[in-house]
Parts: sequence; C-alpha cells; structure tokens
Amino acid sequence: GEVVNVAGVLDDQDFDTFSVTRVDGSPVIPTAVAPPPAPVGVPPMVATTVTGTVINLVDNDEFLLDINGSPLLVDANLPDSQFLQLVPGEVVNVAGVLDDEDFDTFSVTRVDGSPVIPTAVAPPPAPVGVPPMVATTVTGTVINLVDNDEFLLDINGS
Repeated sequence: GEVVNVAGVLDDQDFDTFSVTRVDGSPVIPTAVAPPPAPVGVPPMVATTVTGTVINLVDNDEFLLDINGSPLLVDANLPDSQFLQLVPGEVVNVAGVLDDEDFDTFSVTRVDGSPVIPTAVAPPPAPVGVPPMVATTVTGTVINLVDNDEFLLDINGS
C-alpha cells in the first residue's frame, strides 16, 4: 500500500526504472547501475533472432545464453507456475528484443524447430497516461512485489 514515485521508461511489457523514491523524496533503491553491454550482433530495441548455448537457468523463466562468448540474460516472461524445459549446454534459437539488461523473448525454439515455449501473447496495453518509450515519472500505489527488482504499481486503476 506504500505510495512511491517511479522514474523510468515503459519499453515493452514493463516499466524499467531509473529510480524509485517515496513521496518524501527518500530513495527506495539507489540510482540504477548501467546494464552490461549487449552481446555483439544483438541490436537494442529491434526484434531479432539469436542462436546460442544455454549456460544456466536463473529462475522459472529466465536463463543465461552464451552468444559468441558473451552472456545474454533471456527472459521468457512466463507465469510463475510455468518452467522452461532447458538444460545447460542445449543450443536454442531465441526471438525477441533486447530492451535494457535482458532479452525479452517472443519465442524459444530448439535447433530442430520444436518450441521450448509457445509464441508469446501480446503484452498488455500501457496504463492510461504512460507513453511508451518516453522517460517519465509516475506516482502510484505498490500492489505486490514480483521478484527482487520488479513490482506491480497501480496507476489510476491500471
């Protein structure tokens, strides 16, 4: 129920923050650290497909992929109840967009073309008053924590 100010960018399915502060201006988190550079051949914010070797699973829907010697954090955006069926050393094709510090996927397939996850559904529409891909600050009420660095924010009912 805490009210916070969030400065960042709505990029695809989520609002990537630069800072989170309380109404009194005190920081909830320090200013964000710059993300690691993108692997060679992976353009930022352009839909693309890359092939690499699974290094390790991070959680139910995230894994590290080796792209020509550079690690890439891949986020399949699955519900918490779904788990990726991957093993380290497996080679996969990942279609998606490098948005900030991770690669948000539309699909993950094996080299034989079989799907690891089904094609992703379209992301939900942006809340009213939050322009896509424009740095802005919004104020809302924290609904729930999603994981260590993501939370749901109610902005005028969205």
